[in-house]
Amino acid sequence: MLASPLFAQPLAGANTCGALIHTPPSQMDAATRIAAGREAVRCLINAERTSRNLGALSANSRLTSAAQGHADAAASLKWWTGGANPHVNPQTGSTIDSRISATGYCGGKQRLIGEIAYTGRGAGAPSEGCPLGECATPAAAVNWWMNISKSGHREQILTSAYNELGTALAGVAATPDGALPEMGTYVVDFGACDAPEPAPPASGTSPPPPPPPNFQRTAVRFQNMHVNDCPEIGVCDWKLTCHIGNQPDVELLGMVSRNTGEDVPLSTTMTQDGAPPMLVTCTVKERDGPFLFFDSAVWELVGTVSTPFDKGQRDLRINQNRGEGDVTVQILVESLGATHSGTSPPPLPPPPAAPTGCRIPEASFPRCGFLSAQCDAPLPAASEYLIAGVVGQVFRSVPEIGLVDAEYREEGDRTLKVCARNAGGTRCSNGFGASLGPLVCPHPPAHRICPEGQRPCPLKGCIANNQHCDFLQ
Repeated sequence: MLASPLFAQPLAGANTCGALIHTPPSQMDAATRIAAGREAVRCLINAERTSRNLGALSANSRLTSAAQGHADAAASLKWWTGGANPHVNPQTGSTIDSRISATGYCGGKQRLIGEIAYTGRGAGAPSEGCPLGECATPAAAVNWWMNISKSGHREQILTSAYNELGTALAGVAATPDGALPEMGTYVVDFGACDAPEPAPPASGTSPPPPPPPNFQRTAVRFQNMHVNDCPEIGVCDWKLTCHIGNQPDVELLGMVSRNTGEDVPLSTTMTQDGAPPMLVTCTVKERDGPFLFFDSAVWELVGTVSTPFDKGQRDLRINQNRGEGDVTVQILVESLGATHSGTSPPPLPPPPAAPTGCRIPEASFPRCGFLSAQCDAPLPAASEYLIAGVVGQVFRSVPEIGLVDAEYREEGDRTLKVCARNAGGTRCSNGFGASLGPLVCPHPPAHRICPEGQRPCPLKGCIANNQHCDFLQ
């Protein structure tokens, strides 16, 4: 079932991580935020991990420094709004990698890193948009990462390969909204080194020597996923995870809808020490289940393929379970040559075009914490789609019919925009009005049974899976 405030699971550390987990950073003094506040977040994260038989994460001063610098910058610049990337500082251009690299984490050795972020403000009953009756506390942040977000935050927390983290808090929100008594911004940086981290050099000593001249590093650039066959009537929902060598899995696609013959742009690059060939492993799953949010769904395995690739453009075809689908992942393998830090990244693609004609469909008014936005079809090609102006996550997009479905966590009248994003930037539609109905529905809508290949449509009965209710006025 889709995560939402209605279906959030209890936090594993709710009764063991102390009372401070329910205190927003704006109500902590600086000393408390730096010590007990950071530890409250770490305790909640470790409780989630250890309750699933994963190792607890120790605090790392370098990761903490990177996280705190980013949290302070976000609190000052307040750019986490309107679909902006919270992990890229718009003023300095700093990224997760550059911030952590600047601290000297892992001493230049092979490493695995990741970052999650959250900002919140206000408090109130769950029906007013705060899942726990609080929006800015450590508990609210970890609850959102674990139970509400669909952008990989839960997967970051539960990545088994991590063994360290740095937590950071700021006492104001990272959005330009007005001040409230309850505010907070959170950044957590995760990491793991392939060897014990060296101690910082003592004052006056020389830095570590550079790598030998014949040092090699390889980049694997995931560029595209092509759907060779979608076995469903309508469109298929796909999930893609990949890794190189013995690194942990990375989720490249959480849930994206594409039909036979269509492509999904990818923009992930993985690097590892050593020269090609490089072992690449990818797993694809396809979602079986009704279209509507109140039905359960099952992710069926399409297949897992591991292949060693030499340099050049390569295709990884995944179709062991042909009844669930057939896709090809397109990959570019490059040698970064005799350098330890790699080469400059490839130029970014141009940002996508802005969606047009976006609106709330007549027969699909927002309610129960879920909304649908309809734009001119097809949507511009993009890596992902967002709805700006609403607190919540997109959980489904069907570009060929211009449909974007999302959850929301605040009621009332809003001006929304549908945004298309890729590695080159984000562009949004003109604003359109929406009245977001009650978050809590006392009874779910009646479950209509439709013939195979069709789905329920309010007021209209059963329609084809690849049609939108608004198409049949």
